[in-house]
Amino acid sequence: MKTFLLTLLAFLLPFLPSPSPSVDLPEPAAAVPAIASEERSAPARAEALLREERAEAFDASGVGAEGEGSAAAGTLNVRGGGKFAPCTADERQETLLQESWGQVIELGACAAVRLFGRTGEGPYVTDVRIEVRADGRIFVLSPPVNEGYDPRIMLGPFTEAGTDQIFLGMTSGGSGGFGFFYLFDLTGGKPVALFDFQDWPFRDSARYEDGFKVRVDAEETSFLIDLSDRPREQLAPIYQPDGTLIAPKKADVSALNYVFPSFNATTGRFELTAFQRITGLYSADLLGYLIRQMVFREGSFSPSWTLVGVTGV
Repeated sequence: MKTFLLTLLAFLLPFLPSPSPSVDLPEPAAAVPAIASEERSAPARAEALLREERAEAFDASGVGAEGEGSAAAGTLNVRGGGKFAPCTADERQETLLQESWGQVIELGACAAVRLFGRTGEGPYVTDVRIEVRADGRIFVLSPPVNEGYDPRIMLGPFTEAGTDQIFLGMTSGGSGGFGFFYLFDLTGGKPVALFDFQDWPFRDSARYEDGFKVRVDAEETSFLIDLSDRPREQLAPIYQPDGTLIAPKKADVSALNYVFPSFNATTGRFELTAFQRITGLYSADLLGYLIRQMVFREGSFSPSWTLVGVTGV
């Protein structure tokens, strides 16, 4: 029996596992975060670097340094020579409304132009601003009227320089049909407001005349609107049956209502088409529009032509 057991043991011995050597286990270490304090993901590193660059530029140049300028004081708010404080759009609780690309600084150099604002449930947007990034510089353009409905930007050449300017438009949403319109220029990295709707220089007027007519006196010329096809009951508060005025009566030419960029294929440049409402007895009594085609020349916009457009009967 003993011999049998020794023989069986000798047969099984090669198949038995070898005993593991004893190992002293270290004391449990404190938990280590997945990313150490000196390690960051690539996006985090990029964002941190951008914030540091912004902070350094902001501290070095200060608020209100060169780069802040406009055709009228306060039109632009370009902080620190084209930089702004270290704050991202997410931190400002903003929405990226629109993004476009153009040669806004110099020809051949493409810049990113972004429109930001704070949005709610509807189309009304507040704190509207434009951010331009080019060649490591960041420009922030803040219009004086920075809230409205459906703000939009459009890039195109309006001046002789050939670079792209930035047109900003939004509507007031009121019954008068008014909007807020600006044209910004950043050629050479020097921000200037080339057009501001609040600086509209024209003071036009209109009045009723004998013979069922309305005379529109623009600064450049005058126009007559014929009202003779209108129903007599509409004209009864103003005219005698023979067409003479009951009493002198003014019509109204509104402030600037709409401004649209329009392209001139002959010059290869954009122009501004400006509309003002001509109204009679009340705001909804629309008689027509005073329309000016504005061209940029010799440092400012001036009308190339002016006309009156009338509504159908």
